[in-house]
Amino acid sequence: LIINSPHELVIAGETQAVREVVKSIDHQCTLTPMSDTIHCEVVKSEYDQVANLHTSPISQIPNVQFYSAAAYTPTEISSETLADNIANIYCKTIDYPKLVSQVYQDGARIFVEVGPKSNCSKWINEILHDKPHLAISLDRKGAGTYITLLRALAQLHSHRVPIDFSAIYGSDTDFDHEEKSLKKSVTLGGSRIRPLIENEQNRLRLHPVIESPPAMVQSPLLP
Repeated sequence: LIINSPHELVIAGETQAVREVVKSIDHQCTLTPMSDTIHCEVVKSEYDQVANLHTSPISQIPNVQFYSAAAYTPTEISSETLADNIANIYCKTIDYPKLVSQVYQDGARIFVEVGPKSNCSKWINEILHDKPHLAISLDRKGAGTYITLLRALAQLHSHRVPIDFSAIYGSDTDFDHEEKSLKKSVTLGGSRIRPLIENEQNRLRLHPVIESPPAMVQSPLLP
């Protein structure tokens, strides 16, 4: 169904047949129950219905080049094209390494994953391996969303990617730019501090008056 990376893929079929395949290969496998049929030729008979189901109006088109696993090339952004892409993907195997390699060949070097658990980032690192690239995830398992976001932004900033931080820290107009001096004036002179410390109350507390000296005890001289 899906080739995730050079070391990971997804297969499906009749339960016993899948179990036999798993037994025949010396790799770690995870069995996952599925309730629908996707990414295979069986769905071709429902192509038109799938395309119709995923036809939605486009509210705005950002100035971004989008790629699709339907043809592993840049795709047009329109209701009809996107619906056809989705229906096409439903009917065939998804080759994620092929898609990532094509995007890389076209000049992309920084990949930002907005999906959960960093799966795509891990696959991208496996696919590109030692090629110069950066794969960043905005949702890492076991890490807080805010901290993960800040770390991702720090990585992007360190790679000289222009970032607008105003959404997090506010814009320049949100701060008071009135210059405040760190200097503080100190007035010398005035009352001496020693008489204030050695007042009657402190004198009695620290040096109590002894009315009578303690009796002296004289030890007898030993012969």
